[in-house]
Amino acid sequence: MVSIKDRAVRWFIKNVVMPKQEVMNNPGFIVSQFAEKGTEVFMRDLWIPESLFVEIEKEIVEKFGGDGRQILYSAGKRFGWRYGLVAHFANIHEVSKEQLLKNMYLFIEFVTCIWAKEYEYVPDIDNKTFEAKSEDFVVCEKNGIGHLMSEGCPGGYFAYLMDDPTLEGTHIKCQGKGNEMCELIFAPSEVLKKRGIKHITETNIEGLEQGENYVNINAIRKPEFAKYSFNDLVDSGLFKHVGNYVMYLDERHFYSEESIVDLLEMEIKKIDGGEDVLFNVCFEFGKKLGKKMGGEQDSASTYLSATGWGDILIMKKKEKTMVYSNYFPWTIYSDKINFVVFSGIISGLISGVSNKEIRLKKKDANIEEGYLTVTLEEVE
Repeated sequence: MVSIKDRAVRWFIKNVVMPKQEVMNNPGFIVSQFAEKGTEVFMRDLWIPESLFVEIEKEIVEKFGGDGRQILYSAGKRFGWRYGLVAHFANIHEVSKEQLLKNMYLFIEFVTCIWAKEYEYVPDIDNKTFEAKSEDFVVCEKNGIGHLMSEGCPGGYFAYLMDDPTLEGTHIKCQGKGNEMCELIFAPSEVLKKRGIKHITETNIEGLEQGENYVNINAIRKPEFAKYSFNDLVDSGLFKHVGNYVMYLDERHFYSEESIVDLLEMEIKKIDGGEDVLFNVCFEFGKKLGKKMGGEQDSASTYLSATGWGDILIMKKKEKTMVYSNYFPWTIYSDKINFVVFSGIISGLISGVSNKEIRLKKKDANIEEGYLTVTLEEVE
């Protein structure tokens, strides 16, 4: 069994950020950049508050039942596969078994720094099977669900490494349901069926490419409005390292490439009324966090810009609140979504800070200037 334990976030900052593999010193941007298989990799990332995804999973499952579970798992698995694809990770056909196991260990060590306190796994490459145990894995340890982050994301990643889209992941035990640790199994669906293990399936791996203009559109630029980067908020003490967690106002945050949000929105659109449910969950989360912030609307824009959502301006125009985000993280899905998560969070933050309910919806999103600008407008 391979075990990865107690990796402090400070290790992550010192050993990953400082060598500039993860760039967090530019307001509006959180960026991963590294070389893999001789190719330069560049990705836009976010620091995501855990309780936001905890509530999203709970509400989607409560409102939509099995369809909701499918949406969460599909978004997670497609994200996991996409991450392996756009990061140019080597799969089982491209490297030796020994090198694949080494690469797997290094990546899981990296992820565990932020996503869990402990992660143990037993890989069986020949049979395309992985059994894992985790402690304090994000989201599922709070709600006992975990379809998005702890089943779907690793399931998609392992499926990509095995080059087998039928490989799925599921919980056997979950900390969020009262077990001491989470126990999961990842294996081809037929293997899980033969063992009588219930699981969700998702085999669609189409439309997961990065897009040829991704790097140019998402390139780091000098912000016009935002003043503080994520590193600035760490240095000021607003974000704190507490054991293995990154905390802001008692909210644990974890790190992820941004397309997990876009893929979730792509999936939720498939259900009638799904976007409204997602918006409302994000609004209520933002409102709660905004009340903790206090202060002015600048608190909301500073927080979101520092955590990777672009260069944000909040202003009044003809008595309506408007939000502009230049350099918003762009993906190939940006012209297909309504930025429900972003609009819900910032609507809630502004409402919580101002103690006045304000709801914003997408007015426009375009890349006419060579970068993505998202405009939100207050609605009645």
